[in-house]
Amino acid sequence: MAAQMAPNATQPRTFTEGGRQQQQQGGGRQVTLMQFNVRTGFADWGLQTMWRHPLAPFSITRRAAVAACVHEHLPDFVASQEGLSWQLRHMASDLDHAYAFVGGFRGGPTWYNDESSAIFYRKSSWNLEASGDFMLSPTPEVRYSSYPGASYPMITTWAVLASLPVDGIEGHARVLIVSTHLDPYVPAIRAASAEQLRQTVAELRQTHSCQQAVLLGDFNSDFEESAWQLLKQAGWVDSWEAQNGAYPAGSFTYHAFQGPSYKPEGPQVSDPNHAIDFIWLWGEGPGPAPSVVSSKVDHQRYTSSGPCASGVLPSDHYALVTEVLLPL
Repeated sequence: MAAQMAPNATQPRTFTEGGRQQQQQGGGRQVTLMQFNVRTGFADWGLQTMWRHPLAPFSITRRAAVAACVHEHLPDFVASQEGLSWQLRHMASDLDHAYAFVGGFRGGPTWYNDESSAIFYRKSSWNLEASGDFMLSPTPEVRYSSYPGASYPMITTWAVLASLPVDGIEGHARVLIVSTHLDPYVPAIRAASAEQLRQTVAELRQTHSCQQAVLLGDFNSDFEESAWQLLKQAGWVDSWEAQNGAYPAGSFTYHAFQGPSYKPEGPQVSDPNHAIDFIWLWGEGPGPAPSVVSSKVDHQRYTSSGPCASGVLPSDHYALVTEVLLPL
């Protein structure tokens, strides 16, 4: 997606529902999904990499850029990773409280790296029915637990949501949204985590009688690794691949704040030259499957006003945005 100069790079935008029209057609509801690792707030201190640098105008900070990126696409759901409690509160405020969020924290080890995999949902369109968290671990209910040999404890958040009427038209859609984050360095841990996700999401679907499910996350690995292949073989549909075909070289979604000039170090250090952020759709079952309308990676820089070539990259990951038609 080419960067575009915003008409005014200093005026913040206000969230309005009218900026995006929800479509309900052909027995389905069009839904926009965003996968967005927002980068933890206590890891970077540069003018363009710190969440809110005190020497930078607010309009060209990462905090402003993250909100502007969400504004640009107006997703129904945002699956985030790495957000600290105050970052999540900032996001909700900067989005004019049009979104609510759910998600616990992994448990530390300290207050400055107690990360989340929080899910944001648009309050005017969706009603939260149930939510929860689990660790990628043999003891998923224990905060800060992990698989032996894991680099860090990693948390997953899930939510069951039901659609609200669109323009007064009834049409009930229910969906299970799952936001996850896999180990950044150890392929075997990622494979074990993917198998746990496969089993746990199946159990959640059955428990909550939810045919439709979406799994979004930063997998820290590409399609060549077993974590991706396990989900594909289990019946999950990679939305970007379904819409665009095979992943080409240079399709990376992690860019270390360098944008398109980034040179990945290679899969041997969990830094492949392909996407590591995915939006998976559950494609099996007795009922109709969701269909992909579009799927794209947002490479744009932002100011608080929107896309701007002289703005900042919102995160060290690109956001992945997919539109799907959910069966009613």
